[in-house]
Amino acid sequence: MTMSYFEEEVFNSENISELSSLKGGEFICCEFNDLDLSGLDASGAKFIECKFNNSNLSNLNLLGATLRDVSFRDCKCVGINFSECNNLFDLRFKRASLDYTSFVDCSLNSSSFIESSFKEADFSQGTFENCDFTNSNLLGANFSMANMKGSNFSHAINFYIDITNTNLKKCKFTMPEALNLLGPFGIEIE
Repeated sequence: MTMSYFEEEVFNSENISELSSLKGGEFICCEFNDLDLSGLDASGAKFIECKFNNSNLSNLNLLGATLRDVSFRDCKCVGINFSECNNLFDLRFKRASLDYTSFVDCSLNSSSFIESSFKEADFSQGTFENCDFTNSNLLGANFSMANMKGSNFSHAINFYIDITNTNLKKCKFTMPEALNLLGPFGIEIE
């Protein structure tokens, strides 16, 4: 199979047919706008300094993929297993739906997950130091055994984080949601 190489390309519904496959491709400084890429195979692909805007990437196969300096704005990324990537660095999500995603054992320091939904997402055993979860919905998200040191959870909602097995040193929370941190102790506040 021939590897595809694209640099500074803008993909949209009018020219997506030029892209026969994401698998094994290399995409440098590319933009993907208003596309439905759900369920496609992007295994082994490299996305470097790319932007995904208003696109559906749900259930995208990222086995062995590299994502470095990639932004996702207004995207649907439901069910993606980011744990299968070879390399993740500096990801930025804004107003994205990342429900049922897996970041198990990933290291994504200083990444942003702003105004996004992470229902039932799994961050367990990962390292997410200095990440930004401002205004995100974390209903059912799992942070067990994760290192969240210095992360910002300002105005995040619906989280349940067991502070006995998660590193939350220097994290930022806002009231009243910060009271959720007492949940593991069975404390009720009226």
